[in-house]
Amino acid sequence: MARKTVVVEEPVWVVVRATVHRPRLARDHMATVDITRPEIQHELAAGWIVPIPADEQPTITTDPDTGGPILGGRTMRGKLGKAPATVDERDITFKSVRVLLNLPKPPANFGHGSIFADGEGAKDWEMNGNGPDDTVEPGFQGAGDCVFACGAHTTRETNKLAGKTVTITGKESISDYSAVTGYVIGDDSTDNGTNMRDALKYRQKTGLLDAHGNRHKIGAYVALGKIENLTEFYQACYVFSAVELGFNFQQAQDDQFNNGVWDYVPHSPIVGGHAIPAFGRNKSRAGAVSWAKHIWLTEAFLTNLVDECYAIVFPEELKNGKTERGMDLTQLNAALANI
Repeated sequence: MARKTVVVEEPVWVVVRATVHRPRLARDHMATVDITRPEIQHELAAGWIVPIPADEQPTITTDPDTGGPILGGRTMRGKLGKAPATVDERDITFKSVRVLLNLPKPPANFGHGSIFADGEGAKDWEMNGNGPDDTVEPGFQGAGDCVFACGAHTTRETNKLAGKTVTITGKESISDYSAVTGYVIGDDSTDNGTNMRDALKYRQKTGLLDAHGNRHKIGAYVALGKIENLTEFYQACYVFSAVELGFNFQQAQDDQFNNGVWDYVPHSPIVGGHAIPAFGRNKSRAGAVSWAKHIWLTEAFLTNLVDECYAIVFPEELKNGKTERGMDLTQLNAALANI
């Protein structure tokens, strides 16, 4: 019997713009896609995505190690995967809680961004499957589980503030990502990112898995939405120990990664959604972590790119019912009951 020849098509990378709201790409946002993939061909034929003009297409090649796209001569360090923000009118907002509680004014400098070192070891911030990560499996190149990597960071941080060590590797983060979204390792068609609200509900009900098989649940959370009041944002970071940010990721932030500062750049294309934790402040910058590295966020970044953020109660952090900086859970619950 003649051996069947299997033809493997080389990727053909094109930057496209979404014409409708899609699971991982909001309307009018852009992404780099392989147009040889059947699902992409279907979306092109349906008009859900359209290529940007030929004279605006960047030079894109294929990374020989990952098979992914290289824009402008290099590969993006990690993956994107926050679904477009959704609004729920039932949300309890930080603004409504703030007026009922006597919260302290945030100092000009505070934070816990250095509680772990930059890097991918057990004592570092870790990649948590959101980029190349052998803790998932040897040679794993990353998935769009940034929402769960973000949650792993804040869970480890708040536990360490309480004097406890929690280990969450990429293996556990990808496991939770798969449980919520149906992601299957090796099947890129299932790697469609996460709605932050879905992840928060999962973390309340089930909790994030750690390397020892324990689950870590969160308590109540309050929404800040888009950041319009920077004092309010810094105050939430201060009293809750961390705020989880969802934002529109521009090509500019990939270009800026090695510099350690993410800033808003007008007209830079939005290439997807990302989720990271913000832990503190240094005068006019917020301290955050992404892809196993500490990053500073300018205030222009915060007010122009963040489309959702949440301040969360971590029961494991509480000592005598209070967070490290004095947020009283009893008072908070009473305030929530009055809203």
